[in-house]
This record gives sequence, structure tokens and C-alpha cells, in this order.
Amino acid sequence: MSSISAGTTTTTGYVVTSDTTGSLVLKTGASDTTAVTINGSQNVTFAGSQTLSGGTANGVTYLNGSKVLTSGSALTFDGTNMAVGTTPTSFGAGYSVLTVQGSTTGFVQASNGTIVTEVGTYSGIGYTGTRSNHSYGFVVNGSEQMRLTSTGLGIGTSSPSEKLHVAGRSRIQSLYLGEIASNYDIVQATSSAGLRLVSSGGSAYLDSSGNLGLGVTPSAWSATWKAFQTTGGSVVGSTSNIRMAQNWYHDGTSRYVATRPASMFVADDGTFAWYTAASGTAGNAISFTQAMTLDASSNLLVGTTTARNRLTVVSGAGSNPPALGTNGGVTFIGGDGVLYGLLTGVSTSGYAWMQAQRVDGTASAYDIVMQSAGGNLLVGATSFADGSNVFRIGGSTISSGSSVTTTRTRLEFNSLGLGTVGSISTNGSATTYSTSSDYRLKNTIAPMAGALAKVALLKPCTYKWNADGSNGEGFIAHELAEVCPDAVVGIKDAVDENGNPIHQGIDTSFLVATVVAALQEQQALIQSLKARLDAANL
Repeated sequence: MSSISAGTTTTTGYVVTSDTTGSLVLKTGASDTTAVTINGSQNVTFAGSQTLSGGTANGVTYLNGSKVLTSGSALTFDGTNMAVGTTPTSFGAGYSVLTVQGSTTGFVQASNGTIVTEVGTYSGIGYTGTRSNHSYGFVVNGSEQMRLTSTGLGIGTSSPSEKLHVAGRSRIQSLYLGEIASNYDIVQATSSAGLRLVSSGGSAYLDSSGNLGLGVTPSAWSATWKAFQTTGGSVVGSTSNIRMAQNWYHDGTSRYVATRPASMFVADDGTFAWYTAASGTAGNAISFTQAMTLDASSNLLVGTTTARNRLTVVSGAGSNPPALGTNGGVTFIGGDGVLYGLLTGVSTSGYAWMQAQRVDGTASAYDIVMQSAGGNLLVGATSFADGSNVFRIGGSTISSGSSVTTTRTRLEFNSLGLGTVGSISTNGSATTYSTSSDYRLKNTIAPMAGALAKVALLKPCTYKWNADGSNGEGFIAHELAEVCPDAVVGIKDAVDENGNPIHQGIDTSFLVATVVAALQEQQALIQSLKARLDAANL
């Protein structure tokens, strides 16, 4: 039939009618129950639950390309959980699950706002918290391994304190950060090349052998060494020592890094040693010389490795005497800025020497020279005038064994501005002791008077020496000082800061003039008495 009028009963028992709104109502005749209502806007209302005879159970319906209502077989929904390509999976009370084909569980929505992406059983990534405060957690086998928060990414911790916070051990097979071409800071790590840090200001390179180069690629160090190497030198360590060296590396043999001299300091089981090497070619073997050693017994050795004393200095043969700085010893600069030196060594003549030397500009002045051959000691001179076993001061010499028979000054004493004020001379058989007495050194010269009275006051005596009980005769210093103070040195009962006595001394040569003057006075008296006796014919 082409149309159905209101109130018409169909052959299948449905009644078509209309309501007061003008809607078309389809009722069942048996129960007079409204089944379908179509209003004026063509909206259809079904009474009760509707069942499609075709389609897929739990399949989500959609309009296909022909705009026909169709239920999908790939996308299903059981009212709580949804699945794509598989059967919906229930995660538990309070959760809604989106399961993707090939995985046990997909996206999970919890009633508390948590969203989880899970692959496999109890493994995945999830959102937790509120919209204003939330984080992402990464779970493996039911245990959280990583969390991304507003602070940073935490690996092994759920509370990262930095942009990247790794708790526990980590291993990176290969890592590149930055841009090499733009000369930015980069970090590069590979299993074969080690670790390289590069910036516009320089680089650091930790090679696969554990050697670190700062500004340079580490040399081919021996496996027994671990080195920190810079452009100028290296600090290296082994099982027994540590070395700080310049222009040196060791690949089983000590070698030059560049073509220039090399040097090295070694600390080895309580011993310190300094090494030097002349200039050599890059890559060639180095022959070091052990220049100085401080051994475990606190002995300092220079030019030798065998201790003779606390300080042992060994130098090669040199000139006689040597120039300052040519043959070892000790050199220092005085407070006046003048260079001084204490030199020791072996002369070209084959004997040992010790020499103190002062250098003022280009001129040299030798202050003390001690020479073992012949037992010579020279002060202010560089050679002795004659003989052997010489002690020489300021151009004068004292010699035993000299064959000289003419009078020669052996020891001379000088005073600043006055010249010679005393000397000791020999003539081959006798010794003369002299003190200055030139009239040009004196003034207000007058005859001595009262000498006989002074002599009468003198107290010559005999005594025994405390040291060995031997006999002596002479004067007591403080008693002589009461009569002839010029003949006495020191003060009676003087002591030093420790209470030790400072003994007085005398020079009896000062009594000669007094005794001579007394004899002259006495002779004058004798002559006067003799004249009187002669006049009296007595």
C-alpha cells in the first residue's frame, strides 16, 4: 500500500496513529504501547532497548560510506572498556581500558584522573594528578622506573631535583650533545673512542684506556700508566709511583712528545727524584739524567744517587778555581742583590776544593778557597805564593815547609782606612810579630813619666793553672789593669747571658815601654847618686 491512515491497523498488528503534536506514532496493537515516535522534526524515538539482528556483539556503530548504520568489528566497546582489533579487557574497578591489538592492555583511565598507557602486563606510561599539578610515570613489570615532573626527568627516582636526575648507576653506549660544526659545547661518548668534551675555548678527552687529555689527545700511554696530559706536560701514576713530567710520555719506552728538552719529577715509595734530558726529536726515546734526589732517609743528593751525608753535591772537573756556577755548589742572592756562591768540586789538577765567591757585575772576587791538595786554605786569594800547607789571608801566607829564607810576611792584619796594623813574618829560621807603631798613626807624643812608680806597683806572681796544674808566672789581669789598663783586655768578673765567665786577657808587650821608662828613671837616679858619691870621694 502507498500510505497508511491514522488509526489503521497493519496486518502485523501495529497501529499507526498521531498525537496532539502532530507526531506520527507507531503502536503495537496487542498492548497498545508506543514503540516508535516520529515528530515533526523527523526525530525518531524508540521505546525500550533496541536490538539489531545483524552486526557485531559490542561493536561500535557508525555510518559507512553509503550512510548506512553499521556496527564495526575492529572497534568494540562493552560499556566500560574499549578495544581495537581485540576483545575489551577489564583492568579493575574504577578503571576504563582502551586495549590495542597485540598488547594485553592499552590506555587505562582511572576514576581519579589517572591515564596510563600500558604495553604488556604492568608495564607502561601514565599520567597522574590534576590538570594543574601532574606528572608522567614509566612502569616496567609493575615497578616505576622513571618519572617526568614539572622539575625534570627522574630515572630511578620519582622526585627529580634537576632537569635530568639519574639515581644509581648508568651506562651510555654512545652520546652526542651540541653541534660540532657550530663550535658549541658538546659531549661525545662512544664505546671505542672514550669521552670527549668540546667547547669554543678548548676540549677535554678521556680515551678508552682511561687517560685524560686537556686541550690535547692523550698520547699512546702504556697500559701500566694512567695519565692526565696537557699541552705542556703530564701527571701520571702507576702502582708504585706518581710522576709529573714536561714533554714526556711512556708507551713502554720514555719518549719526547715534541722536539725540545724534557724534565720529570718522580715520587716513589717515599723518595723524590728530579730528572732532566737534553732536547730531542718528537717520538724518539729519552735518556733522562737523575739530577737531584731526596731519599727516604731525608738525604738530599745533587748530581749523584749515593748519599754521603744529609747534603751531597757532586760535580764534574772544572777550572782551578772555577767560575761561579760552572761546577756545582750552592748559589744564592744576598740582601744587597749581589750573587754569592759556595762551590765544591774537583779541580783540573785532581784535588778537591771548596770556594766561597762573590760576583759584582762582571767582576769576580774570591773570598775563601779551601784546597785539599797540600792542605791549603786561601782567604781573599785564588792561589798561594809558595810552599805547601798554606793558610793565606788577604794576599799573605802562613806556610810550614816553605823553602824561602828571605823575610816574608806570612800573616797581615789590616784596619779599614789605616792599612796594615800588624803582621807575622818569617825569614826561614825566625818569626817576627809586629804591631803598627808608625809616627804617622800617632799625635801628642811626649816622654813617659812616673814609670818607676808604676813598676813598683806591679804585682808579678807565680801560680798553677786550673786546667792541668802546671806552674805559671806573670800577672793577674785585674791587678795589672789597676796599674797598666792598656795591657789588659776584658772586665773583671764578666759573664755572658748564660752566666758563663768571660775571662780577661793581657798583652805584656804593653809593659815594655813602662819597664824601659822605669829603667831610665832608675838609671838617672843611679847616675845622680854616683855623681854625689864621686864628689864626696866616697
